[in-house]
Amino acid sequence: MTVTEHQVQPRTSRQSSWTRRLNEVAAGSIGLIGVSHILVIHVFDGPKPADEQHIAELSAVATTSLAEGFGRELSVLGLNTGYSVGTGVFATTFAILVVLAGRSAPTIIGRTLFTFTCFVTACTLLVISILYFPEPVTVLAALGTVLFAAVLALDENRSAGEPAVKSR
Repeated sequence: MTVTEHQVQPRTSRQSSWTRRLNEVAAGSIGLIGVSHILVIHVFDGPKPADEQHIAELSAVATTSLAEGFGRELSVLGLNTGYSVGTGVFATTFAILVVLAGRSAPTIIGRTLFTFTCFVTACTLLVISILYFPEPVTVLAALGTVLFAAVLALDENRSAGEPAVKSR
């Protein structure tokens, strides 16, 4: 069974516009977490209180066993910094890719596997943020999750029982 362009239900510009905007705001909330994390934690990080400074000094000299056997000593601080920056970059890149994909192929936004994957990603970030991050991150992750859910649930282009792609 192949899918041709005639089998995919076209979207009107109005429907594509509002679902695309919801999708972009949802992605933007996740991207904002990544960008603000990098800026606040790594770029504009001010002086630390004495107890945090002491922990940073200790973690800078303590090595981690994750690098043993690879010929490279890695400090706990280096490992944590790498994870932290990497996570910020991934959140930012996720947002950019979601927006670019939605603009390049508007039909992937709606009740589709693409939007479902974005929703699951946002849900995962929401659970992690509830467990480990401060409230502003949790609010942004919740916003992204709710908006991706709205794109899934409120896709005007399809009725409740109608499939995304019609079969022959």
